[in-house]
Amino acid sequence: MDRFAVVLVVGLLMSGCSWGPRTRPVRDREVLQLQSAVVPAPAGPGWKVARTFDVPVRGFELVHAVDGRARDRWIEISEQDGRTVLPSGEAVLAQLSAEARSKLGDPAAAIEALDASPPRTFGGAAVAVAIRAEETAAKAGLLQKRVVHSALIAFVPPAAPDRACVIAYTALDTGGLPHDGFAESWRTLVDGVELRPASAANVAAAARADDFPKRFEPGLARRSLTLPAGGFQWWVARERWLAHGGFTGGWGLALGITDRLEVGAPGSLRLSFGEVEALERPELAVEAGLVGIEHDADRGTVWSYGVSAMGRKRLAPDVALRGRLAAYGAHESRTARDRPGGAASAEIVWDVLEYATLGLEAGWHTIPSPGPDRTRVWIGAGPAVTLHLPFVDLAVMSAAGWHDGRPGVRVGAGFLLTL
Repeated sequence: MDRFAVVLVVGLLMSGCSWGPRTRPVRDREVLQLQSAVVPAPAGPGWKVARTFDVPVRGFELVHAVDGRARDRWIEISEQDGRTVLPSGEAVLAQLSAEARSKLGDPAAAIEALDASPPRTFGGAAVAVAIRAEETAAKAGLLQKRVVHSALIAFVPPAAPDRACVIAYTALDTGGLPHDGFAESWRTLVDGVELRPASAANVAAAARADDFPKRFEPGLARRSLTLPAGGFQWWVARERWLAHGGFTGGWGLALGITDRLEVGAPGSLRLSFGEVEALERPELAVEAGLVGIEHDADRGTVWSYGVSAMGRKRLAPDVALRGRLAAYGAHESRTARDRPGGAASAEIVWDVLEYATLGLEAGWHTIPSPGPDRTRVWIGAGPAVTLHLPFVDLAVMSAAGWHDGRPGVRVGAGFLLTL
């Protein structure tokens, strides 16, 4: 138990927060791909970007800060599926004014409307608004008043009438920007946008441009097969077949080394590849190594090892098909025997709510241990219901099946902590 506590504490200290948005530095001459538009990332040091890519909304969030100072510029780029009524210019002006005054902490800040005429390529229905907000008095310790520049353009790409896009840019100016710096950077950003039809090729290209840090998703349909880099996970589960009595189960630890590589206790490695969101292409993973250690009075120390392959594909925004195929072995120190085993399963998960998932699974498992028949076949759910709480999953398992040559009912519960 002491060893387990040490491993748990070390994992907590090494882990980051898997749930929050994750950013990376903007690369030189980088472009950000939506299905119906390609937007050039801003040039210069200090910019970081995060990506959200889902259905029905996709987007990027960029923030700017230099030398560890407070953030001073923000860009939000989003795309939404479906025919959408664009907001009026008056509504956008009111929104930008309220946000600018909030950033300044001055509800009486003066608002000045600026020229924000959009390029003709955005279509005649595009809505563009730009403002300059100045606080009423300079803060203590500052020689000049702070200013917020903000601009937003909302448009329906002419070549993709079933998409709606929004680009918003905000800059907090405390003297670091030249007088016309915001207008120039805003015009450079907007003029560089390349509009395109939301064809199958462009949809696939946008999905494949996924070299961005991932986050841990609460719903099982959206959840990746490996942890984000620095993520830590501890799980425990118990189950039993009612016809035979007695609970079995186990526990496990996992740590995300990179967004694609995960190490699990007592000694396995899992590597994922493919599309993280699993919208256009499936996400796949392979795992190999030591998967369990236990002591048995007759068999001695039993070392379980194996290799497995996993896959996940979204069938709908909130529904995914997940599968697993594995081959196992168990080495017995007392008998020096290696016993084979294997497993296969397919499961459909449905995120009915952000905090609840339903599942239906069919599976087969041959346990690598002595006995006349150690094969299990079941249909039901593992898990049937999962509740997603902050940092925690609580799961209930229920299935009917065949165990040791007889029918039975499988029930159980699981607990998962992710940091």
